[in-house]
Amino acid sequence: FMEFIVVKYNEFVEYENNFKGREMHEYTKLHSEIPIVAIALYLVFVFQVPNLLTKPLNLRYLNAVWNLSLSIFSFIGVSRTVPYLIRHVQEHGFVWTVCHNPHKWAGNGPTGLWLLFFAYSKFPEL
Repeated sequence: FMEFIVVKYNEFVEYENNFKGREMHEYTKLHSEIPIVAIALYLVFVFQVPNLLTKPLNLRYLNAVWNLSLSIFSFIGVSRTVPYLIRHVQEHGFVWTVCHNPHKWAGNGPTGLWLLFFAYSKFPEL
């Protein structure tokens, strides 16, 4: 089992290192229906599902698991993006990191992938 985990981890690291953010950026630009559908589903859920429930759901355990998952995800994301940001602030300065095109310095590799994960993680957080 551990061998399987190590192999999958190494495959992910290789994918992470070779990630090209421009492709996903273009995909996202071409599919503006994604956030529209997400918002529509959210509104249906918020305004219609409560009418279908006969008694409140006990979501204490599910909320704990959800919050733990978000914490782990956030920790990994911070560990993959903040060192890169700090290095670029030290090398180029704050203004450069804020004003320079992010596709040229933060859109690829592990940083680009985790920025993408962060952006798309907003959908389930609705």
